[in-house]
Amino acid sequence: MRIGSLFVHNFKNLGELNLTQLSGVNIITGRNASGKTNTLQSIYFLSTLSTQFKTYQQAVRFGADFFSVKAAVESSGSEKTLEVRYGPGRDVKLKQNGNVVAKKSDYIGESRVVNFAFEDIDLVRGSPGERRRALNILISQVNRSYLKSLQKYTAVLSQKNKLLSDAAGKKPDIALLETFNEQLCGAGAEVVQGRKEAAVFLTGAFDLAHRKISLGLEKASLEYKCSFDSAGDIKAAFMEKLKNLLPAEIARGVSLVGPHKDDLIFLINGRDAKYYASDGQQRTLVFSFKLAEYRYMQETVKDDPVILLDDVFYELDAERKAAVLEFLRPMPQMFIVSLDDEWVKKVFPDARSFRISGGALQNAI
Repeated sequence: MRIGSLFVHNFKNLGELNLTQLSGVNIITGRNASGKTNTLQSIYFLSTLSTQFKTYQQAVRFGADFFSVKAAVESSGSEKTLEVRYGPGRDVKLKQNGNVVAKKSDYIGESRVVNFAFEDIDLVRGSPGERRRALNILISQVNRSYLKSLQKYTAVLSQKNKLLSDAAGKKPDIALLETFNEQLCGAGAEVVQGRKEAAVFLTGAFDLAHRKISLGLEKASLEYKCSFDSAGDIKAAFMEKLKNLLPAEIARGVSLVGPHKDDLIFLINGRDAKYYASDGQQRTLVFSFKLAEYRYMQETVKDDPVILLDDVFYELDAERKAAVLEFLRPMPQMFIVSLDDEWVKKVFPDARSFRISGGALQNAI
């Protein structure tokens, strides 16, 4: 897929940003705090409806009362216009070709991106929640059934946790608790199945990318860890685990098992990379995983996602940087934030440059 034009209003520090005649490789330049990274994040948000903020209100430019992101997108041979608007009433309005899309689950997946950002190092260093979030965003962009199951699971889990918390050590409504558990097992089994299938593909693509980037100097692998034995009938195994943990959940007032407790472990030379990999090795693992994400989306929907690169090369040595670039060269569209646009121009001589200043377009070359 490709983005032909991008129009952003009041998103973070961006005032009015109009980027047209976008190329295969687009370099976003400008001084610090000019809006370069926010330009990439607006594209990411348009596709995933996800930001690093807890609320959408925090993404509204200071002094404004709304933000909007709109783009013309070509995907699988068809053209469409996508728009997200957040404003008065604190509601998110989604549109495709000018028509309102009522549900997020019917919107996400209309455009797809792989985002390479500095903070992605938290995929290795951070909590299991960071890795679950990455998996959820990835799979949801290509599998709406997964997204709907995840939404249902999350909603029921919240209800169950409230029931357990409100009981505060006393016996909760067991019939209602069992109803919640039955619903969790149905939706949760579909979430686990989706993650397991994705992990199988990602593991192979990750291994291939890592061997090329690291020049075979290290052996890396991924390990999907489910919080219960999911080797057989996933729903039945989940239900059995919940039954066994029922007294403990009542005593502690919280759900103790399920997809919200799963993890994806990065291993280097057989050991947890969170503790045993250097900064450069961890960055290599992240690049390898992101490239695996690209292959997963490409293979699943038979279309190429857009690549977003936010000045993430500097922790790689020259050889590893060159190996990453060999993966990137054939990709149909990239947006690259770089302080050194001359270096990027040498690598991608046909790239188009957009200079951002004060949250607006200063010039385009």
